[in-house]
Amino acid sequence: SFGLIFMKNLSVDEMKRKFLTKTARSQKQSVEYFRDPFKNISIREMPEMADKFTRNEIMTSNEIRQKIGMKPSDDPSANELRNKNVSAPSENNNNQSKTDNESVEKQKEEIQNGI
Repeated sequence: SFGLIFMKNLSVDEMKRKFLTKTARSQKQSVEYFRDPFKNISIREMPEMADKFTRNEIMTSNEIRQKIGMKPSDDPSANELRNKNVSAPSENNNNQSKTDNESVEKQKEEIQNGI
């Protein structure tokens, strides 16, 4: 763990040297590394951030819950990376899609054969 922290500090120092001009450094501009960005979020910003992370499939609901100190949910979908605002495809929709694809293929074949 100490080795990783040491490496992160070296990386930040190197980024400061490479990406900040002398003027920026003299103006006390800096590069910072946050090990746990969730600790820097206000309670008001947390729901929006959690929604964005789950909706964009960056983290699962249970991963978010773990980061904010809550027990994981028993719901199996809480471990899935998927947009909760979009309904999951149902079996009927899959079957309808298959039938539609077969119908299109049949029409293409009839056109090619001049039927």
